[in-house]
Order: sequence, then C-alpha cells, then structure tokens
Amino acid sequence: ANGRVAQLQVNVGTQITTTQLIASTAIYPAPTVIYTTGFATSGDRRRGEWKQSGVTGQTASQSPAQLADGLLNDGLGNQWELVPCIFGPSTASLGATTDAVNSHLEIQAGINFCKRLNINLLLVPEGNYRTGAQLTVTHTLLIRGGGSSGTAFYSTHTGNAVVFEPENAGTGWLYLDGGGIEGINVTRIISGSGGSAVWLRQCNGVRVIDVGGSNHDFGIRISGGQFNTIDRCRSFCSSPYTGEIVADSAGIVMEKADIGGGSFQDCYTVTISNWYSSSNKLQRFGLLINSVDGLSIVNTYTGFYQSSNIRFNRKVATDTITAVQITNSYFDCINGTGTPFSAVFLNDSAINGQESGRNVKFVNCFFGNNNGSGEPLVRVFSHANRLSFDSCTFGSSGESAIR
Repeated sequence: ANGRVAQLQVNVGTQITTTQLIASTAIYPAPTVIYTTGFATSGDRRRGEWKQSGVTGQTASQSPAQLADGLLNDGLGNQWELVPCIFGPSTASLGATTDAVNSHLEIQAGINFCKRLNINLLLVPEGNYRTGAQLTVTHTLLIRGGGSSGTAFYSTHTGNAVVFEPENAGTGWLYLDGGGIEGINVTRIISGSGGSAVWLRQCNGVRVIDVGGSNHDFGIRISGGQFNTIDRCRSFCSSPYTGEIVADSAGIVMEKADIGGGSFQDCYTVTISNWYSSSNKLQRFGLLINSVDGLSIVNTYTGFYQSSNIRFNRKVATDTITAVQITNSYFDCINGTGTPFSAVFLNDSAINGQESGRNVKFVNCFFGNNNGSGEPLVRVFSHANRLSFDSCTFGSSGESAIR
C-alpha cells in the first residue's frame, strides 16, 4: 500500500468533483491520483479515483461520456484514467445518473473501459437509469446491478436494450464466452415496437440472472450459441402498449443465428429455471422455440399470452427442435381478456406436415384454466416424434386436453 501511494502520488489535499476536474487548468504531475468528492456535486455518491496518465495534448475538458471510455481530459488537455476499485469499476464514477437524464453514454463508456483493460465486472448501483440507445457487450463481462427490484434500465428507444455478441457477429462461427447480466430490470418506457430487453447473439456460457424484461417484443432473445443460462428472470408487458402486439413476440425466443454466407449457428443446450412470465395479452407467446438442440426448463409460470404459452415452431426445414424437457411448470391458459387458447402449440409455419419436435417431454406440469371452447390445452398441428407427458395434470377446458 505504501509503495502504491508513493508511486501514484496521491493528492489528498484537493477536494473537487469530477466535473471540476474536467474543467480544471491546474497542473498535476503524472501519475497523480485525485479522489473526487462526487461527479457533478460533492456527496452525490458518484465519486471516483482518477489517475493522471501522462497523456497530454488531448481535446480539453472531455467527459467519460464524450470519450466513450473510463477516461477524462482536464482543461489543459491532460488525460486522466479511472482507477477501478477491487470489485470493478462503477458506472456512477463515470457519471451515470438516476435522474431523468439519458445515461446510455456513461454506461457504454464503462463497458468499453472494461473491455480495454480486460476487466470482467461492471457495477451498476441501485437506481433507475435511462438508456436512449443499445448497450453492446463484445467481451467477457458481467454487468451487475443491485437486484432487479432496485436497479433498472429504462429504454427510451424501440430497438434492443442490451446485446451480448462477439466482435464481427454475423460473419462466421464465433462465440462470445462468459459474462452476462445480473440484478437489473430492463424496461421500455415509450410506445412503439421492436427489439429485445436482452439479446444473446452467438454466446457461449452467458448468464442472465435476476433480470426483468418488460415491454419489448422479446424479453430475452437467444440466437445460436451454447450453454447459456436464464435463472430467476421475469417477463412482463403492460400499458401503454395495448394494441401493439407484434407477430412472433415472446417472453423468451430461441432460434438459429445467421452467421453470413447462407450459414446458421445452431442454438444448443439452453437452461431456463425459476422463470415467471405474464404478458397481459400484449405478447403472443411465453416461449417461442424456433430451433434448439437441448433445452431444460424447470420451475416456471407462464400465463396471459395472446396465442399460447409455448409455441414450438420450426420456421424453415433446417431448424431443429430436439431434446427438450420441461419440469415443474404451470401453464395458465387464461389470457388478458379471458379468451381461451392452447398452453402448448406444436407446429411449423413454413414446413407444415413435417416433424414439429423430437424428444419433447413434460414432467410434473399443470395445464389448465382454459375457460372457453374451441382450443385444446395442447395442440399438435404437425406431428411430434416422441412427445410425452409424465405425471402432468390437465385442468379445466372447454375442449379436449390434447388434440
């Protein structure tokens, strides 16, 4: 510790905010470290530890948001770099704020900073943060909030909110390895349609834990990849989105990833557990499975969807749905207006008459509360190869249980 203090020349006498440091024309020798007392104002809980890096001649008075990194330039054009704490950098130190100001640039600056220094954890303190554009992660990084009931990203745009993907995604058989998002509610707060709360695109072993995905076309979208995990997540839709149902919208969707040149990356070995999903009839499906090879779903509730709780839907002949087991799950067939629909719907939209799924097994599940007539609890439109129900309960229905 003493060696570090001597080497970094910690300046304990300077009491300024980060904003004041950005404007400062005082001269500090590298590698001086200043502990700011806040970002905009002293005591605003956004203080940071900044080191004069020795880089000079930069554009004067530039914030981390302007530089898109954990850097700032003071009033003389001297560059300072954030010194991350032992647990990792915090978006608060970079200026992210919980008021109504858009913090997209500050949060993305934290992501870029972690990538440049190969840091694998970015902290987002409790609070509501507005994000006006897509946040993109292209290296192994866990974005950790203070819990989905305490930390939220409020999207003020209609595209994707948070995307995990390898660099040059869509151009080859690539994976983004590890990382994920934990303890954050991702909610769109404007009208319109489009995008996902969280999109895992060509990911390997990425975790989505304690995340709420609200008012997007897709809560969580998984395109290609393998060994990805969804745990303790929720998907909701609510007003003012009435009447904005989008075709194939879903709480979770699984599909192949387009990797260019007419090739596609399969979606392998997905695990979903402790998932709660309720749409208020504003999404079509709880789970939309277009293509997956190896899927385990445990301890889930889905209800109040416009079309069905789960739709198995091979869209093209190269899609595959195989080795699916769903255990200890409740499929509530009442949607937002009380109109009956099927809990499970197996079909293929582009290749009708072919196999809709293989080795699909339900264990200890409940299907019920279809309070009208015209639709069975489970509807198999195209034949399923080895579809089974073990210790399952079929509740009230005005139609047959399985058709």
